Amino acid sequence: VLKDYLAKRTNGTLKIDLFQKRMNKALAPVELTTVKADGYVHFGDVVQVCHATTGSTLACDIDDKSSDSREDKTHAVTASTSTDPCVRNAFKIVKYEKAKSDIFEREYDDKETLHYGQKIKLMHFPEPDEKPLYLYSKPISTTNFAKFSHFQEIALTPSDSFDSVFVVLHPDVVERSNMENTEGEKVPVGKAVVLQHCATRQNLCL
Repeated sequence: VLKDYLAKRTNGTLKIDLFQKRMNKALAPVELTTVKADGYVHFGDVVQVCHATTGSTLACDIDDKSSDSREDKTHAVTASTSTDPCVRNAFKIVKYEKAKSDIFEREYDDKETLHYGQKIKLMHFPEPDEKPLYLYSKPISTTNFAKFSHFQEIALTPSDSFDSVFVVLHPDVVERSNMENTEGEKVPVGKAVVLQHCATRQNLCL
């Protein structure tokens, strides 16, 4: 037993060593995108997703994978009180590329700036050697539900599908009820938005 312990300590494979490596990777600092001169959010920006009231941030644990037999295993997502930008809580805003048959998806002249009413994907800020992961959700079923709350699951997945698409909405319900008032407006940096899952029409809640 002692020989095995010494070997693991030498190789850095003790549980405490593995945990430390896991934390070092997850908490490695990330530089968020600097606010551009126009003051709006742009596709490709690296951002944090924060709750407007509590200030908690959307965070993931890449090493906490689902235990099912699916090839595209999901990774745990939670809310964190830590606001320091790091690998764990940084996400890239990716534009949803509509299908050619989707004639109802609005086109914008400014293709780099995010507008209310546009669909996006949130990609986990990847390491150079990692496959991108996307925030996703599915309707509640016997196989798809949150581990603890049993509500609708929200997680990360390597599968780039419509389950990973969210629409950016104005937070004011009255304004939003009349889409002409807000849809198409550019989204300012630092302003509250509602992220609604397109496939289930449920709002993201941290």
